[in-house]
Amino acid sequence: MPVWAWRYIQPEKTLDDTETVVIDLPKGELISALKVKVSADNVSGGNTGKLIHDLVDQFQVVAEGRTPLHVLPPWAEDYIYFVEQGEFPPHVFDETGDATQRGEFYILFGRGLGDPEMILDTGQYKGVQLRFKFELDTSYFKSGSGKLEVLALVPFVTEGVSPKGFVRRTTLLTRDTVANKEYYHELPIGLPYRRVSLRVYKSATPISSILSKIWLRLNEGKIKYFEYNIAEWLQLNKYLYRYPIDIHAVRYRSNSANIATPLAELEEVDPVVGSANPYTLAVSAISGNQYTLNVYDAGGSAVTTASKILEAIEGYFPWHCISIIDEGHWGAPFPSTQYTKVEIAETESVSDAEITPILEEYAPLKI
Repeated sequence: MPVWAWRYIQPEKTLDDTETVVIDLPKGELISALKVKVSADNVSGGNTGKLIHDLVDQFQVVAEGRTPLHVLPPWAEDYIYFVEQGEFPPHVFDETGDATQRGEFYILFGRGLGDPEMILDTGQYKGVQLRFKFELDTSYFKSGSGKLEVLALVPFVTEGVSPKGFVRRTTLLTRDTVANKEYYHELPIGLPYRRVSLRVYKSATPISSILSKIWLRLNEGKIKYFEYNIAEWLQLNKYLYRYPIDIHAVRYRSNSANIATPLAELEEVDPVVGSANPYTLAVSAISGNQYTLNVYDAGGSAVTTASKILEAIEGYFPWHCISIIDEGHWGAPFPSTQYTKVEIAETESVSDAEITPILEEYAPLKI
């Protein structure tokens, strides 16, 4: 059996406020995953406007300077980690002044951590690099506080490791919905799919209010699979994955604060005062990913000064993502090459929601 270990490929370094990060991956190495740690310190007055996720555009793993092996934004890395590992990554969300926000992003090349068959073999290429653009917003984070560490999960003992390929993950074009319209997302064909997912996002709007139906459209509509209404899709996702999930955060808010969370469907919100103040907290409304927090003092008056609030939420669909094609649902990798055209079709209920497909393909060791 293989034994896996995290190996540093970039010890902690301070980032420029605006920096294009380029890191050479070790040559001739088998890599199951990369762990990218990004952190920055909030300004002294608190930060309720930006997450650590907002400082990175997308993580790219590129071979020989031109061949993309992996291209995902931070929110998609979180979703892939959740569906493969069954938990949300251990980020530190903290809005209080001078606190350090920490992101721990996992770039997976297999079917979860430590996959002995689906793995990135950098020896197949002349060179492989991790690239991303870091841009620190000094209205919310302290200048010069950005930091980076990168580790690779490699087999310390290689017995049982038998590389057959890797899972290539990318996002496709983002588009805005149009109410009462059908739209077809055309997918690349040529490699079998492990999973195809959609990010369905509009602030404070449940996924069930954005789309009414989704199906798989094949060969110009001659074949249809999985023509389900949105309620059935949401229920299927709850069955396939380890829901509900818990996420914790530290908020810095006052009365009547509208708080957006990473979960598209909130089931439970438990805020607790994080200071000695005898405040009473109440959640007055939940809509999609958002809830309204009311804060009262001992006399029942609204508190207008921001205070430290400990938040625990429970719910579904991190970063508003649901899966449409899944190897576990289909029973095998989806054979895209058997069709002349593969599309994800949807009926849209509202306008101006963002839809982004996430494609996961089984790729050979070298592409």
